[in-house]
Amino acid sequence: MEAGAEGSPSSWRALWVSAGALLATLALIALILIITGSNGALIFVDPTTGAFQSQTAVGAGVSLSPVVANSTLYLFDDRGRLHAFR
Repeated sequence: MEAGAEGSPSSWRALWVSAGALLATLALIALILIITGSNGALIFVDPTTGAFQSQTAVGAGVSLSPVVANSTLYLFDDRGRLHAFR
């Protein structure tokens, strides 16, 4: 792709920016952006608008990116526990 061509990174603009600082990893499932991070929360966000949908506590920070398989979200927390969400 040519530099500056429509759809290329050089022509992108910010759609939204989160309000807080967080060391985070991301996953996308069925048009929901899932953010895991150092705060021990699993946060669900609309990827188009950045609007908060919901959140749940994991119980420990998450430093590794989650994995999605068979409609299930898998993640390891920083205490070494494996979590599965559906």
